[in-house]
Amino acid sequence: MEDAGGKRSEKVKLQLKKNILTEDQISISVDKDWLTAPDRAYPVKIDPTVSIAAGDILDNSVEQGSPDLNTDNAYSYIGYDDGITSGNLQLFNTAHLRTRTFLKFNLPPIGSDQSVTAANLNLYKFTSWSSAARAVELQPG
Repeated sequence: MEDAGGKRSEKVKLQLKKNILTEDQISISVDKDWLTAPDRAYPVKIDPTVSIAAGDILDNSVEQGSPDLNTDNAYSYIGYDDGITSGNLQLFNTAHLRTRTFLKFNLPPIGSDQSVTAANLNLYKFTSWSSAARAVELQPG
């Protein structure tokens, strides 16, 4: 929970009571001392959503044709670059061939009484540098 002044507390508990004959109930318990502190600024928001800032996502691309190259394209990419369509063969005398990108997410800790109910990873295809088929494979690290 967060007050209007930006002060935060993680002392919030959500409990789901599943009922058979009536609607389910969600109970929210909060830290009374934190809520009634003299410096508390109202309103207080309780939001279970966790967002990850762009700075908490680390990425690195590895290119088969240029193993010592440190790429910083402002975006990550995967796939096969034959060097012709991208212009890399003419400009740099190299084709990057197969490229893989590794992502690392610095996530907030999850308490033993918490769980992840949903997660989304959106990937976009901006360009095609060859006609080779592309496969996206997600593996935990």
